[in-house]
Amino acid sequence: MGKKLPDYWDASTKMLTDPTIFLDSLLNFDKENIPESVIQKIEPYIAMESFTPEQVQWKSFLGGVGAHIQYR
Repeated sequence: MGKKLPDYWDASTKMLTDPTIFLDSLLNFDKENIPESVIQKIEPYIAMESFTPEQVQWKSFLGGVGAHIQYR
């Protein structure tokens, strides 16, 4: 069998229940004190050549358009 992947759906939906709280958490995120264990987990993604601000912005835009179309 394949590797079990973490399921973040429940946690994500709870976090997005109140968009104001979610936005506030993003705006006040303490980026200067990210634990080393988290840095180690995201390093493989940051090292990817395709992981650029432009790509992230494009994917976020497409996700937003898709969500708008799906829930319209």
